[in-house]
Amino acid sequence: MRRTLQFYFVLLIFFLFSSQIMGGSVLSSYGVGIPFAFPNARSMSMGGVAIAVPSQYAVSRLNPAGLQQIHKTTLSLQYFYEQNKYKDESGKATSQYANFDGFTFVLPVGKGLGFSASMSPYTRVDYYLSFQQEQSEELFIKSVQGNGGLNTFSFSMFFGITPKIALGLSGDYIFGKINEDWKVTYENTDFVSTSDLLSTKNNGYGFTAGILIHPISALQVGAIYRPKTDLDSKTDTYYNYTTNALVHRGSIKLPSSWGVGISYGIGQIGLIGLDFNKQSWSQLEINGQTVQQIRDTYRVALGTEVHPSEDAFDPYLKRMSYRFGICYQPFFVNDFDDQSIMEKWLTFGVGLPLLLNISQIDIALGFGQRGSLKKNGLSENLFRITLSVSGSEKWFIRRY
Repeated sequence: MRRTLQFYFVLLIFFLFSSQIMGGSVLSSYGVGIPFAFPNARSMSMGGVAIAVPSQYAVSRLNPAGLQQIHKTTLSLQYFYEQNKYKDESGKATSQYANFDGFTFVLPVGKGLGFSASMSPYTRVDYYLSFQQEQSEELFIKSVQGNGGLNTFSFSMFFGITPKIALGLSGDYIFGKINEDWKVTYENTDFVSTSDLLSTKNNGYGFTAGILIHPISALQVGAIYRPKTDLDSKTDTYYNYTTNALVHRGSIKLPSSWGVGISYGIGQIGLIGLDFNKQSWSQLEINGQTVQQIRDTYRVALGTEVHPSEDAFDPYLKRMSYRFGICYQPFFVNDFDDQSIMEKWLTFGVGLPLLLNISQIDIALGFGQRGSLKKNGLSENLFRITLSVSGSEKWFIRRY
């Protein structure tokens, strides 16, 4: 293995074993958690536009057909940070989350054909709720804490049918563990506090299909589709600090999703893109039961990118990419009055080329708002930083 990708594999190991900062939204207590699939930092800085904006430097995990634009062996790593300022009628709180956000390894083998392997989060559960109650003049605190989520490991194949049409297909293994810790704590020491831990392991297989069409030189059109996915689940329940678990086997049906995107090149210096994604979260079933307050959702994203020059010998500021985007979507959970919780984002970012344009660092900043204190009884102000690091080099070249 050559030096460039050796460095990025070492960086991958560092990310895997780096410390995590946990903290999240009470809304992640619904279903299997908050949807948490982010394509890459380039996309995040353009409001989430990713279906029809392939790049030979920034690796997208959303449309496998777009990987056909990558002509060198490439490894991409991603890191994610989010700060959430939550407010409701009872008060306010601030939480933070930071973690390694997955990797993608792309191996083109020539003639428009290639393979990739990737791992990324799918949903995230991270919340803490507590209530003080009284019964027979005895005060106690009832609390529940949840953490975990689902992840996706994908093996993809992509190929060009013609110079203007590319297809991609990913086999997805979805897995993860979700923990819920229920406690009742009495102020009076004459009463015994209790704790019940539910630990649910989930796994199953699905697939994602994608297409990318390049009808004219400046225009690209893409689409993706993921059907419903069935997961097997096993819940171990530990009652009141016991070490013997009561085992329950069940199932989860994840909803289908699809999306379409379009991008138009602005000469040789940039592009503008538009995405529409739909996910039918009302189809979510846990142990054969639908989940209350969960709704179908969609996301509309509009973004632009400007890169004045791709000449590796031009001044550095001209080789940088500058990005801007906006995003609008109803959240996948309704409030207690069954009203929509709307989510809006404003994003910015830059692409920093390295090593004569064979590697790149992409940085995205996002400022979001979810819900309204007046309309929904809760609001969240969100700040995100997404960092992607990509390195590439040519493999399978004879040196003699």
